[in-house]
Amino acid sequence: MNARGVAAVAVAAVLALGGCDIPVVGGGSSDSSARPEPSAAVSGDKALGPNGYQKLTLGMSKDEALATGLITVTSEGDGTSCVKFDLTSHPPGLSGVGGYILPSYGVIAIFAADGMRTPEDAGSGTMLGTLQRLYPQIRQVSEGSEEWRAPVPQNPERADYVFVVKHGLVSWFGLTAAGQNCPK
Repeated sequence: MNARGVAAVAVAAVLALGGCDIPVVGGGSSDSSARPEPSAAVSGDKALGPNGYQKLTLGMSKDEALATGLITVTSEGDGTSCVKFDLTSHPPGLSGVGGYILPSYGVIAIFAADGMRTPEDAGSGTMLGTLQRLYPQIRQVSEGSEEWRAPVPQNPERADYVFVVKHGLVSWFGLTAAGQNCPK
C-alpha cells in the first residue's frame, strides 16, 4: 500500500473510531535538534487552523462551504454519511481527500494539502519533539499508532489537529471538529 493509501486508512480509522473518544497514551520523544524552532506564525493560503482554511470553517453546512468557492464535492454520501470534498486550489494531500462534511453538523475535517502548515508552523517534515513543544497536550491515539492528536491552541474546545508521524516526522496532518466523526 502506498503512502496515500496508508494515510487514507489512518484518516478513516480516526473518523470511524470516534477520534476524541479514543483513549490516548502519552509519551514518546524525538530528537529535535536537526530542525530549528518555528519562528513566525503562518497565515494566508498556506495556514490550516485554528478554525479552518481561509473562509472555509469547521461547522459550515455543505451549502455554506460550497459558497466559499474553496471546495468541490467529490462524493455526496447518502444523506447521513459524510460528504467528501477537495479544496479547489489544492490537489488532495496524502489523505487523498480534502475533507469531510457531516450533514448533521457541517464541515468536520479539513486535510492539509502540500505546503500547508498550522499557524504555529507545524506541518509535513516537523519533528515529533517540535510538535510536543508546540502542542503540550498532544497525545498518541494508541500505543504504536502513527496518529497523534492535539487540541488546537486558539480553539481547544472545538477543534483538534490530527498528525500522522512516521519515523519521528510529520508526514500528513488535518484539522478536525472535536467529537465529530463520520458514521460507519
